[in-house]
Amino acid sequence: MARLTTRYSSTEDRMRVAGELPGGQPVVLWMTQRLLLRLLPRMFWWLESHGTPAALRVESAAPALYADAVQGFAQQAALQELVSQSPVHTQAETPQALVESVSVGQSAAHMHFVFSNAGQSLQVGMVLDAQLLRQWLSILGRQWRDAQWPMDVWPLWLQDTAFPGGYDAQGVTH
Repeated sequence: MARLTTRYSSTEDRMRVAGELPGGQPVVLWMTQRLLLRLLPRMFWWLESHGTPAALRVESAAPALYADAVQGFAQQAALQELVSQSPVHTQAETPQALVESVSVGQSAAHMHFVFSNAGQSLQVGMVLDAQLLRQWLSILGRQWRDAQWPMDVWPLWLQDTAFPGGYDAQGVTH
């Protein structure tokens, strides 16, 4: 997907991710809390081990407080680059799917996601570098908080820097 708009739907009790495919066609992916609870730790781990500039990476023996500060700094830097934009527009005929599985791949520079519904009749791919992943997690986290879902899955470095307020649930472009 080239652009995302992430919003919580209280009637569905799910995250609604409207994406714009590279050709401009919109698609809507519905993600449950259960699915996201399995996916989020993998994204956090990747950011902590790959998504921090090498000069700021800390060794595993470093105090947790220092590691959280480094991650918080990287998160703030990514948020400074977040540009507000119009939401992805969808219509009644926009393809929609409840995501039931996510294939995750990673390299040193990117995380790769393929979201699939039951039967895999709809598969949507997304590639995010560290900055885009941090920006999307910030948006997703704010929606998560607004949904009043349990916050204990979110690392403190992300809660402290990303959720106090400021940006709305608009998309991330890459």
